[in-house]
Amino acid sequence: MRIIFHQQIKRDLRAALSFYDTEGGSKLGDRFFAEVGVIVAEVSRNPRMFHFVDEGLRRAALTTFPYHFLFLTVQVES
Repeated sequence: MRIIFHQQIKRDLRAALSFYDTEGGSKLGDRFFAEVGVIVAEVSRNPRMFHFVDEGLRRAALTTFPYHFLFLTVQVES
């Protein structure tokens, strides 16, 4: 199974990280970045645990920060 993240996730993550660094300092930005890493790892391990929101898109939400991202899963033929 292949996971495809929304095309604007990099830009959005940079903007959110910049916001948390500016508003709360680098430690808050680091916490945000670490939580994103945890969720991305969970998506990679078990993408089906995340619910559908629209036309095949699944939504992965952070627990501490008001942030989520969308992704697709695609079956890869061997």
